[in-house]
Amino acid sequence: MVGSQVAVKAVTGCLLKQPPAPVHLAQGLVDDGLVGEYMPCSVPWETMGSWTIKMGKLASGRGWHSFVYAKWAELAHTEPNFLVLARTPEEAPAIHYRFLDSRSKLPLHPSWREWLWRRGLENGEIKELESLGVLGYRCVPDHVRLEDEISEAVAKGRLTVPGVLGRLEGTCV
Repeated sequence: MVGSQVAVKAVTGCLLKQPPAPVHLAQGLVDDGLVGEYMPCSVPWETMGSWTIKMGKLASGRGWHSFVYAKWAELAHTEPNFLVLARTPEEAPAIHYRFLDSRSKLPLHPSWREWLWRRGLENGEIKELESLGVLGYRCVPDHVRLEDEISEAVAKGRLTVPGVLGRLEGTCV
């Protein structure tokens, strides 16, 4: 959010109080005039208490910037559910892979990124969020099902680890 210090703090406070107050954000400003429509903004109940705020004055000195996000969006957060925040649709599978790999008991190979992404979308474990300025995806992986589907895909040859078979050929164990 960008605006005056008072406005940015007020909107942030409304979003984070319990229960959250309804907030409507302007989608854009040009030369101090509103462009576009107001967008309703709310905080999901299950994320309450897990929000982080970064706030600071803009370099131009004409306003303040606030970035409010759930700790679910931090790679180091230990919850099984997570948020993927991406600038483009193309980078989302790689970010999803990093989060999923850090939370999975099974080791995941980077070459499986696209397969893991499609699987999550198809199973409803990845849901696109309504967002502005960044792409947001809520990820609630079913780790038991994931392990079963990875095992099946590896057994059927749909998932492989590139280069491993070639190194193992001719090796005695």
